[in-house]
Amino acid sequence: MKSLRRACLYCALAVLSALPSGCNSNPVGPSPLPQLPVAVNNDTDGDGILNALDRCPTQPETKNGVFDRDGCPDQVADLYAVVKNDVDLFWTGYFNSVLLRPYFSANMRLFRGATGSFCGSGSGPFYCGLDNTVYLDEGFLESQLSRIGDFAVAVVIAHEIGHHTQNLLGLLGQISIQKELQADCLAGGWAASATIRGQLDNGDLQEGARSLFEVGDPAGTPWFASGAHGSAAQRNQAFATGFARGAFSCS
Repeated sequence: MKSLRRACLYCALAVLSALPSGCNSNPVGPSPLPQLPVAVNNDTDGDGILNALDRCPTQPETKNGVFDRDGCPDQVADLYAVVKNDVDLFWTGYFNSVLLRPYFSANMRLFRGATGSFCGSGSGPFYCGLDNTVYLDEGFLESQLSRIGDFAVAVVIAHEIGHHTQNLLGLLGQISIQKELQADCLAGGWAASATIRGQLDNGDLQEGARSLFEVGDPAGTPWFASGAHGSAAQRNQAFATGFARGAFSCS
């Protein structure tokens, strides 16, 4: 009886272990599972987004809150609308709470090289008060983005929207160094607000400073010409005033 029970126990173990039928007093274990292939280079660019989900698997994502999940470094087209919306949000609140009047957003147009406007033809970033439009040269901004960083682009946009703010307040008139420095100051007021709201990353202010205060740029870009926008020291002081004291101090 004991040997029969022992034999039946082996049979039960054979069934449970998916062994071939037939009782064996010395059963073997189950066959090993096939080995799965090991994935290689799941994240080629090391940005934390797997290649299968990464639109740019060989270029790391720019982690700054702007399209951080597509796996691609920022492009000017990604940034300008986000920055414009944030600057408009700041000025809407400022106009409503401080000036007690509505704020009307500027139009914005991207171009390359040169373009026409109601104010005539122009190149580089510029604002035309006759059609309330900020004109942004993509090539110029791409250079800022690649050489310096995303906040360099943001400061350029905030400066040009500063001219729009001047226009709404009847302060624009003929462009002069003082008007340019005031636009730098207004950009500083927005940057302070963005800092308080946690929109800036480490190093952003340094990027903005490098962009705004470059004078005598190697490419000779008029936007950096001291005779048009003030010296590096003047622009530094204007931006710092707006950042430290707020946009109200820029008047």
